[in-house]
Amino acid sequence: MSDTFTVTATRWDKGWELHIDGVGVTQARKLSEADLMVRDLIARREGIDAENIEVHWTFDLGEELDSEIKAARAAVSDVERAQQEAAAKSRSVVAGLKAAGLAGNEVARVLGLSPQRISQLIGPTKRTSLLRSKSAGKR
Repeated sequence: MSDTFTVTATRWDKGWELHIDGVGVTQARKLSEADLMVRDLIARREGIDAENIEVHWTFDLGEELDSEIKAARAAVSDVERAQQEAAAKSRSVVAGLKAAGLAGNEVARVLGLSPQRISQLIGPTKRTSLLRSKSAGKR
């Protein structure tokens, strides 16, 4: 079982000031050193094994940068969601084209995708069932 602590890292000219909720404040010259510094302080002050500490990080880089970071994260999230929706639509179209009797290479040509991408969209379970139904039909 781990104990969770929230740390707010604030940049200053000599490195990072690390505010640990309910514990205290420490510093690190580099952000790469911050986790070790935080865990060490928590372990000493709270009497917890450093390996049982879970750290939730927040960053305070000023209103303007924080706003830009939030916007960038939202944009990445929007792109990921759009990619998932596009893949779902592509899988649906591929399934429809296959159901209409088109071969994999024909589906690839119609959609302007590579045959390998069509195989990925069909997925291993659908590919396996298609292969089984083809081999059953040859008997």
